[in-house]
Amino acid sequence: MMDGEPRFVVKRLESEGISELEFKRSMEILGKVRHENVVALRAYYSSADEKLMLYDYYSNGSVHSLLHGQTKNVDWETRVKIAVGAARGIAEIHNEFGGMLVHGNIKASNIFLNQQLYGCVSYFLFSNMAKTRLISTSSDVYSFGILLLQLLTRKTPAAVNLVKLVNSVKTKERAANVFDPDLLKHPSIREQMIKMLQIGIRCVANSAKKRPKISEVVEMLADIDISSRVSRSLDSMSQEGKLVFLEDVNVGPVFEIEYLLEASAEVVGKGSFGTSYKTILDNGSIVVVKRFKGVNPTFKDFQKHVELFGRMNHMNIGRLKAYYYGRENAFVV
Repeated sequence: MMDGEPRFVVKRLESEGISELEFKRSMEILGKVRHENVVALRAYYSSADEKLMLYDYYSNGSVHSLLHGQTKNVDWETRVKIAVGAARGIAEIHNEFGGMLVHGNIKASNIFLNQQLYGCVSYFLFSNMAKTRLISTSSDVYSFGILLLQLLTRKTPAAVNLVKLVNSVKTKERAANVFDPDLLKHPSIREQMIKMLQIGIRCVANSAKKRPKISEVVEMLADIDISSRVSRSLDSMSQEGKLVFLEDVNVGPVFEIEYLLEASAEVVGKGSFGTSYKTILDNGSIVVVKRFKGVNPTFKDFQKHVELFGRMNHMNIGRLKAYYYGRENAFVV
């Protein structure tokens, strides 16, 4: 595709046992499903020996790529948003056409990330297209439970029997043994993690009758989402008046704000928003400190903007390493 042109993903369907008339009828139904957490089917192609489905392209990639690719740290808020978005998308699919729609193939590689990093489900089936009667709304819930366990453990179902792993956990204390070590670094989210683990265990129950409906799962995850936002707000408040280093950035030694203010500095630029200084750290590393003047945002607004900028990673954009917001000073490194 040329830059600026729409991008799509082409899904080639194994069409054995599906008549062309049945396929076209199914595509017309699937194409009417429109929801913010469902990847839209935009077009299809059908012939005697070829059946294709055309979907929107998501530049942030799949949940599988995020969890098991080169991304070092995946924060808790992102994992919660993935779970909430995917659950809402599946619930929308189950609600369509009197329950005749099922996803049939829920897995991390079929869940994509939208611009807000919520999960969006793709590649679902019309019930008549399913090759086996084992595919149902209940089996979708089971597969979604596996996805929750992946988000919590960052292990792949192909490498570890996730159901056996979590079922071996009998107490909240032992539950910590199954979580991704990166999540365990943040004690404030431990209760939320355990709640999501309990939801996942219910979803993968052996008996289909004991599994919750996906609509119930959406409500349970919504409570975790609210708790996650509250925790993040409290964490933000605790960072006011501190030098905050961004994750996944090689900043060399971590130091206190007093060191940065007392270090020798050379003015390298002045502008309407403040002055930039060249500062040499103890290890010889050189950073630029931008001190703001005449700019008085709230701490939450300041943090929101610097963290958004901090996520940018491009060879032609200076990398934000840390920031500080206090009563008398606000600057970025």
